[in-house]
Amino acid sequence: MQPNLPAPSQNPYDFILNSGQPQVPGKMPRISSGGSGQKQRIIFVAIAGFIVLILGIIVFNILSSAGKGNTTLLKNLAAEQTELIRVSDLALTKAKSTKARNLAASATITIRTTKQRTTKLLSLKGAEVTPKELGAKLNDKTDAALNAAEQANRYDEVYIEYMLGALAAYQNNLKTAYDANTETNDRDVLSSAFASTALIYENQTATN
Repeated sequence: MQPNLPAPSQNPYDFILNSGQPQVPGKMPRISSGGSGQKQRIIFVAIAGFIVLILGIIVFNILSSAGKGNTTLLKNLAAEQTELIRVSDLALTKAKSTKARNLAASATITIRTTKQRTTKLLSLKGAEVTPKELGAKLNDKTDAALNAAEQANRYDEVYIEYMLGALAAYQNNLKTAYDANTETNDRDVLSSAFASTALIYENQTATN
């Protein structure tokens, strides 16, 4: 009796490879997608983290820029205050009229107090103002004009004229700094400085 042999058209080793398990025609074998899905999640988390990082950097830069701008304005005010105090201190030693001396005294006391509050704000922001920065507004032309006025016996008149103009410019700078600032403590200091300066100016012009 002849043994059953595979048909010639079949692979003679099919009976070994198939191991007796019939193949279902028309279907592809299933491949686990677990590894691919995990990779996609990792990529998604990485992209999301990168976007959050970029947004954080942008927000930080915006806040830092605003802070630096406010610091610059405060430093400019501190320098302006230093010069107003310096000129008024000189007037206290040279002015002769009660009117000029009262203006010098009021300006010195009031602006010195405001300067202390301004420099304290800068210190709280971690932006110490240097002596060079405080002297940035020193103007030799002011000294020259007052010295010439003293020689012409017009010191008091020239000092008063200078101081009123300087106080008006100082008020404008206080308002600019106030409008550019959103921090409550800063605005309180700037508002108080504006009001006290306005009082000096108004008292002086009311006596003219």
